[in-house]
Amino acid sequence: MQKKVLYTIVAVFWGVLFIISGHTAAETSEKGHTMIQAGIEQKNTDIKNELTDLLELENQSDWQFLSKLSDSEQIRLSERIAYVLDEEGGIIVSLLVTGTKMLPNFILVRTARMLEPETVAKLSNKMPVKAAVQITKGLDREFLMEVTKKLKPQKGIAIIESCPLELVTDVSKRLLANNDDIVLARLADYMSPDKLGEISENLTPEENVRISNQMKNRSVIAKILVSFPDDYLIKLIKECFRREYYSLVADVTEEMEKGRLLGILGQMDQDDLPKSIFLAEVSVYLDPIKSTSIIEDLPDELLIDVNRHLILKDEYSVMARLADQLSPEKLLTLSREMLPRQNVLVANQMKNRLLIAKLLSSFEDDYIAEMTIECFKLGYVELVLGVMGEVDPNRRVKIMDTIEAQDGVSPEFLKLIK
Repeated sequence: MQKKVLYTIVAVFWGVLFIISGHTAAETSEKGHTMIQAGIEQKNTDIKNELTDLLELENQSDWQFLSKLSDSEQIRLSERIAYVLDEEGGIIVSLLVTGTKMLPNFILVRTARMLEPETVAKLSNKMPVKAAVQITKGLDREFLMEVTKKLKPQKGIAIIESCPLELVTDVSKRLLANNDDIVLARLADYMSPDKLGEISENLTPEENVRISNQMKNRSVIAKILVSFPDDYLIKLIKECFRREYYSLVADVTEEMEKGRLLGILGQMDQDDLPKSIFLAEVSVYLDPIKSTSIIEDLPDELLIDVNRHLILKDEYSVMARLADQLSPEKLLTLSREMLPRQNVLVANQMKNRLLIAKLLSSFEDDYIAEMTIECFKLGYVELVLGVMGEVDPNRRVKIMDTIEAQDGVSPEFLKLIK
């Protein structure tokens, strides 16, 4: 069907060119309108009738648009057709693009219905936005979904921005139902915040999660999602955790006021999503300063539980980033709940080595001895030197005696830290 329409339309326009070609520009200026009409009536009757049937034109007056072409439009049309004749796939696109200001809208819409989605997408990318929107409104929604898949986001976004919200939302939901999340995400990255916000308001938490997680411009969608009510955000957060989209939760959390976040955590069912798990997972992706501002005010029991979850995930680098931002009191509370090896793994990645060395030096002698042995195993000489440097000389002798009693510690290491 597409080829039939294609060759029919080309034949009609080629017939027009055939008539025009034997005349000079001056003659065309004087007789162009008349000869086009005559040519259509006399030489292209069969073609015209066939195209009339294909486009469901009800009467011959629908063809009067050809008589309205100006001289410059005739020349431009002939040049355009000649240029694209060797590219079948581009013929109909080029014809329709060239004719957007000449052809009646119903011709464009009915022709578009008979084309492949990829061809319509190419057409949409090249034609004026207003004309493209009018064509879009006249197309079947399932067909529009297929066209949307072929759109180039940076070019097609102007059309989407100008389309009715109901239409865009409906096509979006169809794409989601078809698991084309990435198509929507690519388009969303180019949308204005206002349009993206309007669409997001009409989507479920699950749908917003699926699109947002694929987006590159997360900060924009995060700001939009944070503007939604608490109950919506709670559902969205739970959906993120169900899918293990922790980085998306962190991006949304980044845009929240601390008070609101703690309020939302208080509303959440702790059986579904315990606070400690939420904070531990989000802390991996959250900015350390933002994360610490939340964690700093937590009750000690909850803070220790968050730390425990991070240890289970071997997220020592995350713990180190948080530790660098914590107050000495909170850091000491956490450190006293950790095993010697765990403290060593965190402390060695901290920037504030002086603070952690002072805090660890306040631990019991046996604990410091165990940390020193772990430092030997891991090769963290600088760390153990920092801790031992904060220990009273009398205590250091006792600690060294404990270490020397252990098997496997090299004399060179012992000599180095004495």
